[in-house]
Amino acid sequence: EILQQDVASLKQKVDDMQYVSYDGTLIWKITSFHEKMMDAQSERQTSIYSPPFYSSATGYKMRARLYLNGDGNARRTHMSLFFVLMRGPNDAILKFPFNYKVAFCVYDQTPQQRHIIDFFQPDIKSNSFQRPRSEMNIASGIPKFFPLTMIQQEGNPYVRDDTMFIKVMVDFGDMPKTLLPYALSLNPGLPMHIQQLRIKQEIERREQQQSQQTPTSPANRPVTLPVPSNNEAQSGQIIVNTISSSNAANTNDRSAHIQVTPLSSASSLHPESQMSTQQTLIEVTEEEFSQETQERDNYDYGINCKETRG
Repeated sequence: EILQQDVASLKQKVDDMQYVSYDGTLIWKITSFHEKMMDAQSERQTSIYSPPFYSSATGYKMRARLYLNGDGNARRTHMSLFFVLMRGPNDAILKFPFNYKVAFCVYDQTPQQRHIIDFFQPDIKSNSFQRPRSEMNIASGIPKFFPLTMIQQEGNPYVRDDTMFIKVMVDFGDMPKTLLPYALSLNPGLPMHIQQLRIKQEIERREQQQSQQTPTSPANRPVTLPVPSNNEAQSGQIIVNTISSSNAANTNDRSAHIQVTPLSSASSLHPESQMSTQQTLIEVTEEEFSQETQERDNYDYGINCKETRG
């Protein structure tokens, strides 16, 4: 039995090495999804860990932790997804507390590409983001990340061939929040330096466009949110949940005390207006976007869907 455990541990390490990343992003492929979900529902194994990934060859060591059947007050209603800071070999020369925006994306595996995107800003006062003194810090993230009702729907697009894909991206460049949906929807098959070039070009394009516009009051200055072209991104609809740091939560194995402002179900979004299907630009004002704790935007080739939270 001890030998079997050693073999299993070695296999896990080999598997982790196959997916190791050194650019602050991780594409987590979760196989045997339904078996893992049954384990979570029966509480045989309530959570699973992603392979570790790094910000650079000498940078932060990180991973994700997923509760398939929910954690704390999200149990049996939502999947809970958390970010974990791990003890790394170069922590002595790195900057702490860790203060970089963390974004999650669940991929829609159909041509509709209705990705689920959430992000949060770390609370630098939390122990979760101090220099790790043990193998892993307490996980912190979004308890009500993904409604289970969406997973339970027949033919849902997020689990195909018993597999789910989750992307974790740490934003070390202080990317504007309005650009995160664009960045997370870029084709993951593109080399990372090409993705970074696309993002840089998009930032420059938006800055140039804003400088050419007729001056208006800051509150009403439009911000253009384009849907990436096919050669840059997986085109389609993106469901965006914006999580403020006050809505993020920590978790551990005794996480019944997690308190988080409930998010509305992403499946209840409804279109308020529709533009021509030929359009690939969506405009919202900065004032509208600043109401991120009240609204969720859903972008789909000219369709702008909003839901006001009560």
